[in-house]
Amino acid sequence: MASDDDGIDPSLRERVMEQIGTFTDALEAASANRTDEALDELRNAADNLMRAVGRVLIEIAHQRGQ
Repeated sequence: MASDDDGIDPSLRERVMEQIGTFTDALEAASANRTDEALDELRNAADNLMRAVGRVLIEIAHQRGQ
């Protein structure tokens, strides 16, 4: 029987999906126009996405009792 605590937190999923979109947009912008500003935005988007994915890894470990 599933409990309310099963699964990935919907707010975490939303955060990751948002960061994926932001990263994709920044990657497209940097690919089209490789300015310092576009590269800085891409670096920030990549950092934020990696942090969000890191939170997913923490959540997985938590759910597995690690």
